[in-house]
Order: sequence, then C-alpha cells, then structure tokens
Amino acid sequence: MFVSNRRFYVLLLLIFILNYFDIISTIRLYHLFGTDIEANPIMKYLLVVGPEWALLFKTVCILVFTIVMIIAFRYQPGTAYKGTLITSGIFILLAGWHFFIYLVIKIIGHALYVTLAEHLHHQGPHSYLVYYPFSCIPDKIIVNLKD
Repeated sequence: MFVSNRRFYVLLLLIFILNYFDIISTIRLYHLFGTDIEANPIMKYLLVVGPEWALLFKTVCILVFTIVMIIAFRYQPGTAYKGTLITSGIFILLAGWHFFIYLVIKIIGHALYVTLAEHLHHQGPHSYLVYYPFSCIPDKIIVNLKD
C-alpha cells in the first residue's frame, strides 16, 4: 500500500492538535463540573492531583506516539498510516463530543438566563446581579428590567 509522506504527517499534525484540544477542553470541563466529567480513570486521577499533571501526561503520550509512528512509518508505512488514521478518527469523534457538551452548556445557560430574566421581570423594575456557572456565558451579567 502506497502512502504519501505528506498525508501521513498531516494526520500526525491533526492528532497533535486534536490531542491538545482534548486536554484543554477536559481541563475546562473539569473546572466547571469536577472529575465526574472525565471517563478515563488515569486522567481522572491526574486531574485530581493537578491539571498540570494531566497536561504533562498527555504531552508525553502524544510525543511517544508521534515518535513511534514516525519510526513505524519507515518500516511499515501502510500499518503506521492505518494507525494514525484510526487514531485521528477517534480524536475527531472526541472533539465532536466536546463540542456537543459545550453546545448543551450554551443551550442550558441560555434557558437559565431567559428563565431568570422572566422571573426577575415579574418581581418588579429593579436591577439584579445574576451569576452563571458556565464558561461560555459571561460570569456576571447585570440585568436591568424596567417596564
């Protein structure tokens, strides 16, 4: 099976980028929801120890993976290409999962905002400070509801 060098290295770069997207998203979600958001027991433990350890672990893993795949590509290009293709597919699905979670948070956050705004509107024409626990919504919003 002939595999071009360019295609192989583009897949490695994609895996590298998606790996960092995964860890940054995981750390962000960990800060919002705690360790229950992480399904991987190793990463869950490392997040409890400290997010910087989780980042270091993922960095070492991706560097080892990259080195092994580059060496494997020299001797078994077809197998190494299939491995990077499968791994990139997994990371694409994982990135999709993270986007789905952020979308759900955004929808729930918007629903909370609308519900609170309607509730405060019925309380009378006052200014209220509303706090949101979600990262994709500003931390503090001044709601000024006047008839």
